[in-house]
Amino acid sequence: MGLNACSNKISPSSHNGEIIGDWKLIEVLMDPGDGSGEFEISELEVIVSFNQQMEVKANGILCGFGSQSITPLTGVYSISDSMIVSQCEGGELKHIFRMDKGNLIIQNRHCREACLAKLIKK
Repeated sequence: MGLNACSNKISPSSHNGEIIGDWKLIEVLMDPGDGSGEFEISELEVIVSFNQQMEVKANGILCGFGSQSITPLTGVYSISDSMIVSQCEGGELKHIFRMDKGNLIIQNRHCREACLAKLIKK
């Protein structure tokens, strides 16, 4: 497997120190369809937790952006694919994740336009 110097993906060897732990939602970007969307501060108290068993748990985001859940949402993640997969009411939902300047960016793959969540490590 070659390395790409420009890649923002999280390498498999770095996941223990970089992704493992709790992340707090700070901003969301929901593009209206014209490319003008910008990150806006989120007031949702969403926490996303990654563990070493490749499981992810959250009280929002995993089954839809802009929502917060009382029931914990769960899924699995893959470092090699930079993907989170969770089972939701409407079926399987996939998100891509990457690091950007110390922030975790989660992108909903099912959005027609860009919808991203920016999180900071707690």
